[in-house]
Amino acid sequence: MGLKELAKKIFLVKPKRVINKLRSRNGSARLRVGDKTFERMETDKEVQEIVETEGIPTVEYDVPDDVGHVDFADGISEDEEIAMILSIQEADKKSYEDPNDEEMDYIYEKNDKKPHKQYTTGKAGGYGFTSSKDRIAHPDAWERAYYPAGQPAEGGQWGKKPDIGRIKQWVEDVKWAGMDDVELKEEWMGLKKRSADSKKESGSRAFKKTAFTTKQRENLLDSEAYMVARKIWYVGRKPSSMSDWEWNEHTRGMRPPEGSFGENDVFGDFPYGKTYVYKSGKWE
Repeated sequence: MGLKELAKKIFLVKPKRVINKLRSRNGSARLRVGDKTFERMETDKEVQEIVETEGIPTVEYDVPDDVGHVDFADGISEDEEIAMILSIQEADKKSYEDPNDEEMDYIYEKNDKKPHKQYTTGKAGGYGFTSSKDRIAHPDAWERAYYPAGQPAEGGQWGKKPDIGRIKQWVEDVKWAGMDDVELKEEWMGLKKRSADSKKESGSRAFKKTAFTTKQRENLLDSEAYMVARKIWYVGRKPSSMSDWEWNEHTRGMRPPEGSFGENDVFGDFPYGKTYVYKSGKWE
């Protein structure tokens, strides 16, 4: 091994350690070397590809759109940096934005207990706690694993598809709980992937005075329910005992092929293939 390759492997040690720590706590991060990103760096082949890429290995992590670039103070410790990244990503909340076990059973028609708009705060295992804080307090409500394509844990025959009508009920009664028309309209505009100008518009006084129409609400509900159903079909829903990365590695070989969800299941760029990295609380 040449000195250049040895130096690259030495430079790789800290970024790899930081990424593994972030992933173990449900953070989202990857390695960047030059103009390339790498999700995996376990096998000799993966490491060799990194070593042969020009550039210094650094950690790349996701931040919300409204945060942008983050600069860390000089002298900050590794653990402090990790804590700040996890805080920015709100990593502790992501898992609890997905349907919990009872909600998933309702979606899969295993029970007929509908989600409720109002509930008792802190009711473990109940439907749709009224806030992220309430949901985080009860990780036992997300204990079960729901595998891609409704498969059993050992894989094999596909199961039934999640019911979109029931997911609409969940979106309205749980996901949208506490949201007003301004917030829903902002979500609708974001979903439509409008330009940066639309984001500026959404913060304007004129935008906030413009009514969120019934048609827009229906479109948003249809789109969000379809996206939730499609993600559950392709990549499942992880249990609380696993991090996003652990679930990703456990199930990525079980993902059904593009187009298997339904006849209208058309992607411009299929997001849920084997290279997709599972993210709780986010739907493509």
